[in-house]
Amino acid sequence: MRPTAGLGHKQASQRYLLGTDHRGSEYDKDAIAAAPGSLATKTENRYRRENFSSIFERKGLGPREAASMLGAPLELHMILPTCPSTLPADLSALVAQFGAGWAASPARPSPTPGVLQLWSRLVQQWADAPDVPLLVRKHRGDRGTIIPHATGRTIIPSDNSAAHWAFSLAAAGICPSLAEVRDLFAEDKIPVVMIQKAQEKQCASHHCRLVSEHDVTEKGWKLAHIEPVGVNTRTPLACIPLETLKSKFINLVSPANMFVIPRDWGGLAESPAVIDAVKAWNADGVLRSVGRREDAARVVRGMAGAISTA
Repeated sequence: MRPTAGLGHKQASQRYLLGTDHRGSEYDKDAIAAAPGSLATKTENRYRRENFSSIFERKGLGPREAASMLGAPLELHMILPTCPSTLPADLSALVAQFGAGWAASPARPSPTPGVLQLWSRLVQQWADAPDVPLLVRKHRGDRGTIIPHATGRTIIPSDNSAAHWAFSLAAAGICPSLAEVRDLFAEDKIPVVMIQKAQEKQCASHHCRLVSEHDVTEKGWKLAHIEPVGVNTRTPLACIPLETLKSKFINLVSPANMFVIPRDWGGLAESPAVIDAVKAWNADGVLRSVGRREDAARVVRGMAGAISTA
């Protein structure tokens, strides 16, 4: 009697792959390899998408034995290896070198340290102002909708539109005041959506779309964030701690937490080596700016002292 007797094709195929007969007794490995090719072929066709690697490993079968067991060419059943946690040092060094080079490159559009400081101050004031809505990148068909938080603060789900808007203004040397932000919200002139769906238009209170003037992507760039901005939880926005939402808002809108990279190289913007290089360069730039101002202040004080003693 065949070891799969009394079983349907699906059950027989599963037993065949697991190396057990209809009673659950384990096959001999040689018996598995010698199983009928027709059954192996049907099994391969029917369960092509199933993850066989753990089964093969448990049975002590290598790729060649596994291919023989399934009655198919070796190249169809090579098991994809897991990506190593550490890549070759020479390749990692190249990515780090690119990150450092791009961070320092004059070709990288970047707001001046002074403008970054102005925006950081504005965004903090914005986060702390109870009458100004917080933009949060967490949405499910409700971008532009007003969501009252449990604390009474107004939350507006959005996408990356406001980040594009903020970065493009900062790169041009522009930073609005908090009063101007209030006015812009009242006039629905702060972008909260790139393309608003019909269902969103029905329930949204804010409809401002990102215009091409501020769309970083249209200019050939990918906008990247240094610290995460997404709110990855199923908890409703109204129930997430307000301080968490403030932190995510600051990360989303603050140009100091952003950089651009050519869109064709966009994948590199997710590399920790590139992110760390830009972060370090931005921090050094702010320190250099502060140092220059302190040097200038010392010069002025010295000149004033010289005049007073003359």
